[in-house]
Amino acid sequence: DEGAGDGTSTSTEPSIMSSSRAAAIAVELMPYLPCGTEPSPRTRMACGLLATLSACTRNRTMCSASGLLAILLDSAEKLFVKMGQSRDWDGKPLVQCIQVLGGHSVSVKDLHSWLLLVKKALGTRWATPLTLALEKAVGCNEAKGPAVTFEFDGESSGLLAPGDSRWPFSNGFGFATWIYVESFSDSPNAAASTSGRSSRWAAAAAAFIHAGERAKDMPRLFSFLTADNDGVEAYFQGKFLVVESGTGKGKKAHLHFTYEFKPQCWYFIGLECTSKQGLLGMVESELRLYVDDKLHESCPFEFPRVLKPLAFCCIGTNPPPTITGLQRQCPLFAEMGPIYIFMEPIGPERMARLASRGGDALPSFSSGAGLPWKASCDHIREMSEDSYTLDIEIGGSLHLLYHPSLLNGRFCPDASPSGSTGLFYS
Repeated sequence: DEGAGDGTSTSTEPSIMSSSRAAAIAVELMPYLPCGTEPSPRTRMACGLLATLSACTRNRTMCSASGLLAILLDSAEKLFVKMGQSRDWDGKPLVQCIQVLGGHSVSVKDLHSWLLLVKKALGTRWATPLTLALEKAVGCNEAKGPAVTFEFDGESSGLLAPGDSRWPFSNGFGFATWIYVESFSDSPNAAASTSGRSSRWAAAAAAFIHAGERAKDMPRLFSFLTADNDGVEAYFQGKFLVVESGTGKGKKAHLHFTYEFKPQCWYFIGLECTSKQGLLGMVESELRLYVDDKLHESCPFEFPRVLKPLAFCCIGTNPPPTITGLQRQCPLFAEMGPIYIFMEPIGPERMARLASRGGDALPSFSSGAGLPWKASCDHIREMSEDSYTLDIEIGGSLHLLYHPSLLNGRFCPDASPSGSTGLFYS
């Protein structure tokens, strides 16, 4: 898809490329394509590549793994320095391709080549744009996320964890992860609008009402369900997060949060459900939403009375319809960092520390934990001590921990003290 010649794709939804080899060939051919009347074949090729790279993270991952950034830098050197065409062709789309791919991942070798290209381009009008592209790539939002992620393609991917006979947990539960949503399915403009005349509550409610019964078709953040379809699910309704609980008898409770998420932005998301026994024997439940390192909302929530054990623990999707026979498959199109599931709420202070630590940390609950304390730098030693202390504090509450750096094929070992294995499919 070449887009409209201006670096934007004509499709409404991001699309995943089938192979990065075609992109590499296109970049290699770019210096030799004609660049007369605009949009010229060279410009159209650069804009098409830019649209592909900008479409979704998986495209950038594939191209980065195939070494496309080095090829882009080589073609840019040919065009801007060696071939003397620095003034004959507007190479902004090519510079943008370098910036977008470099913002996803840049090796030390490619960084050296980038800086060397800037040096060689001195005296041309491309030295400054190439320098600014490097600055923007280092500071872009994508660079703020975890280095390794689970890739959910929005079609058939998901992470399936084992069931548990202790469900529902007596004190509630907690869920935390880092997420980069590529696209929100069926996000109505009217519902997502939050003008000065309407509150965020109204916008979230409008998005929920607009979908009506189609809410169960929305992409799932997680689904914790029994064999009878009882339990709790969290999904995106437009750009808003909705938590739904229900029983197989049709009794359901919904809570639509008011925080408006943006596509292609990294967030730390934490959800906690507290469950306390009231004075009259009634169970009092509360649901909390954390975004990044802050508690955003806390609301009363009616948690269903579940009598059977957890049968389906699904991340990024819901149970396949062939299993439950009651729902459609609702996969999420997103990247996710480490996934923490707790048997009880851990509270705002620990959630904030977990978010601040970042998605690259791999907790260790074994005897080898804490070895980075030997670091000579005081700052690194303090960070290691804080991280180790946090692991001790949350270890007893942790039910499951899946870290993408441990993914081996389709299987991901559980890094929590319990140590079960999850199945990732895509």
